[in-house]
Amino acid sequence: MAFLFRLKDSHGPPVEPSTLRTAVPNWRSGDTIPLGRRTLLVVGVRDDDADQPPALVVEDRHRRNGVGGQEGPRERGPSRTIVLLQPIPRGSGGLPSFRG
Repeated sequence: MAFLFRLKDSHGPPVEPSTLRTAVPNWRSGDTIPLGRRTLLVVGVRDDDADQPPALVVEDRHRRNGVGGQEGPRERGPSRTIVLLQPIPRGSGGLPSFRG
């Protein structure tokens, strides 16, 4: 099952991508969302509009630190990294075999 979240920048400009589909239903401040060369830091969660999916308020770590993707000092305690997985298509035969 996938959960849909809107992505909102803490500084106001639009975030690309503007939505996130994920298997993780319980995002919290300090979590990170890896997007290739970029990483988004979750700084808040808003669920104040019952007609729309919840919003994750995020900061682009690259822009926040001002240095090519290097982490600065932690400001919000420990964080956890969430890895986004793709579902296995039906009829694909299940999981691959990893025999040595």
